[in-house]
Parts: sequence; structure tokens; C-alpha cells
Amino acid sequence: MSLSELSDNVHHVKESSKEYLETSLAYYRLSLFKKVTKGIASTVKILAVGALAFLAFFMFSIAGVFAIDSSIQNLALSFVIVGVIHLIIALLVYYLFRKQIEKAILIKASKDFLDD
Repeated sequence: MSLSELSDNVHHVKESSKEYLETSLAYYRLSLFKKVTKGIASTVKILAVGALAFLAFFMFSIAGVFAIDSSIQNLALSFVIVGVIHLIIALLVYYLFRKQIEKAILIKASKDFLDD
């Protein structure tokens, strides 16, 4: 093999390496864009559904307050009762379902970020 052929081969390897790096960089940029977009879309979807669910829960709570008020004839005590019920539900969800919620979020995030 002559020095000229060796020089041509080295030049070809250099060009191929440069092309590979540029292609890899473009792929990772596109992959990052896809993952960020999926994350933003999931966040917006969760916020929209969460806001509507919160609004519905709020309305049902107010209806519950007025239903309790019609029974006990004390509006302030009705708000306290509904507030205590909400606190009990929050504590139950926290202590009973904390691990399941964390696991579900971890699985969902892993699928979004690790799967292509």
C-alpha cells in the first residue's frame, strides 16, 4: 500500500467520522425535542384535566356544604365539616396510595423519556 493510498484512506475515515458525528448530533437533538415536546404536552394535559376536576370537586363541596347546612342550620359548621372531610381524604390518599402514585409516575416518566 502506497503512501498516497494510506493518505486517501485516512482522509476517508476522517470524513466518515465527521459525517457520523453530525448525524448523531442531529439524531440526539431530534430525540431531545421529541421528549421535551411529549413532556410539555403531558403537563398541559394534566393541568387542564386537573383544573376541570378541581372545579368539579369545588362545586360538589359547595353543594355538600349547603346540604349539611340545611340539616344542621349552621353554615360555618357546615364548612368546617366539609373541610375536615377533605383533610381526612387527603391524609388517607397520602398514606395509603403514596407508593402507588410514585410508582405510576415513575413508570410513565420512564416510558416517555427512555422509549423512542
